[in-house]
Amino acid sequence: MGGTAEQIELINLTRQEGGGQQGDAADDAALELALRSFDARNATCTLEEDCSRLLSVIESAFGGVGRFNEQLRAVLLQTWASSQKRSQAGTPAARSGRNQNLEATAET
Repeated sequence: MGGTAEQIELINLTRQEGGGQQGDAADDAALELALRSFDARNATCTLEEDCSRLLSVIESAFGGVGRFNEQLRAVLLQTWASSQKRSQAGTPAARSGRNQNLEATAET
């Protein structure tokens, strides 16, 4: 706790071989959808009491799961957009409309 979004390192776990541009675009779209639709209420734990405890901590720290979800989504989308820019630096796609859209969403 107390860190910044810039300290987060996002590691790409999508296809590395054989995906091609079409596979990369599909992976990017799936990741973006997952980040935008993240909801801590859908988390699962081995022990039910662990889920209850985590949700209780989130409720106390953020004033509700909805607020936590919003803040986490914004940080993750901002981190992902920055990661995309770094990985595509020097390519025409580096400043694609999609990345600009992610930045705008992360700032709200």
